[in-house]
Amino acid sequence: PISIELEPAYAPLHVWYGAFLMRCLDSSEAALAQFKEAEKIDRDAVEVQKEIAATSLYLREFDQAREILDKLLQRENVVRRDAKFIYGLHVEFFIRKAEALIDDLEFDEAAVNLSRLVQAYKSWPAELDETDKKGRLRKAVRAAVVCKNNCVAQEAQESIAAIWGWMKSELIVPQVVGVVGHMDTERAFGFIDQDGGGRIYFSRTSLLDRSLWAELAAGRRVVFCVGANDKGPCAVSVAPA
Repeated sequence: PISIELEPAYAPLHVWYGAFLMRCLDSSEAALAQFKEAEKIDRDAVEVQKEIAATSLYLREFDQAREILDKLLQRENVVRRDAKFIYGLHVEFFIRKAEALIDDLEFDEAAVNLSRLVQAYKSWPAELDETDKKGRLRKAVRAAVVCKNNCVAQEAQESIAAIWGWMKSELIVPQVVGVVGHMDTERAFGFIDQDGGGRIYFSRTSLLDRSLWAELAAGRRVVFCVGANDKGPCAVSVAPA
């Protein structure tokens, strides 16, 4: 752009243009090149480093992303907005690494990374937004389900079972327990008989992750939250107990 030609030594312009390339044109390689140019000008800028880390993670350049994130996590006096971004990336790093390992059918190693995800999640500072924190964790559900169904080693199976139980306790709050009383698989909905009495509607779109639909059948115990749709109360965040 003309602006960069006029001010080639101004790091924020490279950051702005890189963000435009990344988010508007989905040109991640070109975006990373712009962030690297900004780094040459202002190596210590948090804004520059977090963009390089995020783009590297998107490109699955895990070693580079991890190195930058570890340094950012040690920085002091980081403004709240940047701190939330950094801790969000810290959590997401292990999700994306697990997903990459799953793509390579390395399910046991993916479970190891989900265990590290739990540690990263628990390190999230209490003063930062809890909603964003849980939103990041929700992205890990699919990877956890895949590992739960595919891990081979006994240690990995036990680890992912514990992680899956912990995820449900974090994301399904408050928990209601019941049994699937009826399912219409063709129309992708069903009803849950609650332990405390009463029957409540749920659909495939209201599961904690849609991949869990295959694990549900009449008689299966489930946990869920009570929400509402345009017809009244319904179960949301449904998952096998």
